[in-house]
Amino acid sequence: MKKKIIFEDEKDFMLKKLLKKFKRKPIILLDMDDTIAEFAQPFWTLHNKLFKDFVDYLKVNGWNFDEFSKRGKDAYTLFKYPGLFRNLPPKPYAKEFIEDLREIAEVVIVSDSPSGTSYLETVSLDIDPEHTIDFPHSNPTDDKRMWLEEHFNFDKDDIVFCSKKDRVIGDILIDDKPATYNSFVEANRKIILLDAPHNRDIDTKWRAKDLNHAKKLVYRMLEEMIKEEAS
Repeated sequence: MKKKIIFEDEKDFMLKKLLKKFKRKPIILLDMDDTIAEFAQPFWTLHNKLFKDFVDYLKVNGWNFDEFSKRGKDAYTLFKYPGLFRNLPPKPYAKEFIEDLREIAEVVIVSDSPSGTSYLETVSLDIDPEHTIDFPHSNPTDDKRMWLEEHFNFDKDDIVFCSKKDRVIGDILIDDKPATYNSFVEANRKIILLDAPHNRDIDTKWRAKDLNHAKKLVYRMLEEMIKEEAS
């Protein structure tokens, strides 16, 4: 007997049919930086330009940027660089990915909130002994919020800024940060790890190589959840 081939559109239909058995619409939590937005490449390009460094973003295989920058913790000051988060390019398939998720679930952004500058505060960054850059105004959180609205039409009510993502209610999180992955696993919560150089030491069957793959893993995870609820 020949094995039946199930095409993607048929899988979508079958999942939507199964989801009708859910008492509520699932909530998918979604990280922003290096999940739906390209962050590493723009960040390290800016870093190398300002600090005259030569960091290859593809070789940044750890979470602590100061370990890869010749300027150490000065690298984190660039999080306050005006417009950094406002001008990030979306990842490939990001728009289609979010559109598909919205058909079957509530999608909520859960993102870190880098600090900006407060009223009358100016950040000075020494590029070299004779060159200093002043940041008179920086608001990374609003930059992120406007970026999400522009590219994916996210309302402010569907965006949560925090570092401890395990405190946010949701059924599945998609993220790239190793510490976040570990905290969800320890709490017995469902998480899909988006592949990146800084998380490849984690062994998991729930690693997504890109957003197309992440969608398939979301569907598989939801199918498992439906079966668990039915049993």
